[in-house]
Amino acid sequence: YGPRNTTFSARSMKTRLGSSWKLRLSSRLHHRPIVLRAAAEAPCDCPGMERDEIVHSKVLAGLLDPLGGHGEGVLFLRQFCQIAEVPDLPDTLWTHPPAAFWVGREFPIASGRPDIVVISLAAQFLLIIENKIEASESEEQLYKYSKWMEQQKHYKFRRLVFLTLTGEKSRDHGKFLCRRISYKDHIVQWLESCCKLVHSPRM
Repeated sequence: YGPRNTTFSARSMKTRLGSSWKLRLSSRLHHRPIVLRAAAEAPCDCPGMERDEIVHSKVLAGLLDPLGGHGEGVLFLRQFCQIAEVPDLPDTLWTHPPAAFWVGREFPIASGRPDIVVISLAAQFLLIIENKIEASESEEQLYKYSKWMEQQKHYKFRRLVFLTLTGEKSRDHGKFLCRRISYKDHIVQWLESCCKLVHSPRM
């Protein structure tokens, strides 16, 4: 389930996502084959894939994975949590090595298969990201995820994030704690911030 051995180069990403995804990079980074800005600028611009949550989740999981092909360690995960304002995470969380984290997609749990799961036993960290672009939630989907997370007592820091195009509320809003974020604002800011910080020649 983990997106291992995946190199997110411009060539491979353009092949996966289509040439219509816009690449607007700062002049400082124009020479690097980074495609982060593509996902931010036009997450719904690619014919045939514009509503494909699986494609988007795969890209996001690959970037969030500290052991991903980007070679940037925890940078993308740390910036995501900061931009998304995931609450009450200690700075010491990011002192753990990349190998301390595991990222999976559609990871099976008792109450379903969350789109993206980030786990670190060493850091006592559990993050679930449910990504909805067009499909609606199933009945009490996020509520069930939250109840499952409450049972994972060996993770001190348990956080649930609901990602949609414009930051819509969950159908079960108010029943549980959940951070709502959007492609329109948060993902754009996240990728822009990463563009300024990346150092790996792979990016």
